[in-house]
Amino acid sequence: MPEPSGTPLEAPLPDHIQLSHDGANLVLDVRWFRPYHLFMLLFTVFWCGFLVFWYGMALRQPSPSNVMLWFPLIHVVVGVGLAYSTLAGLVNRTRVTVGSGAVDVRIGPLPWLGAKRVEANEVTQVFGEEVRTQTRSGTNSSYRVNVITPQNRKLVLVSGLAGADMALYIEQEIEKVLGITDRKVPGELEK
Repeated sequence: MPEPSGTPLEAPLPDHIQLSHDGANLVLDVRWFRPYHLFMLLFTVFWCGFLVFWYGMALRQPSPSNVMLWFPLIHVVVGVGLAYSTLAGLVNRTRVTVGSGAVDVRIGPLPWLGAKRVEANEVTQVFGEEVRTQTRSGTNSSYRVNVITPQNRKLVLVSGLAGADMALYIEQEIEKVLGITDRKVPGELEK
């Protein structure tokens, strides 16, 4: 039987989200891995490999010049950042646990910013939102899930999601568990 007009269809479980239960709590595990992480892995290996080669050559010199030792330090810092973020993309997950009077967001196994806990009584509405960033090559979009507090403050709950379907699904499941009736919020993703 078709859905009555005006009643939103339920969002399906996206490929990159795993749903489970821990007792009475709902657990949503969001994998970070995307195919571009494989490209980043190759690029990072090349970048860091070149630096190992560079310093190997420099340190084999009887008296290496300061330029050969100090000039590439900014490249070393970039290499460490590339390696860490690529590794995080390959192995990390964002775990959203809903229940026990709160919404908990944890990221791991590698430490990353974004972990938080929001008490259930501090959530009056949940909504997904698109975030657009301008780059030289065009516009990139990512998605996030926000909550509205009783003081009408917007808090970002989960960010960096690759698809609108992921944000809509997380929103839907949090609202179900917390018993929140979905309301239209300005700027939210269309359902």
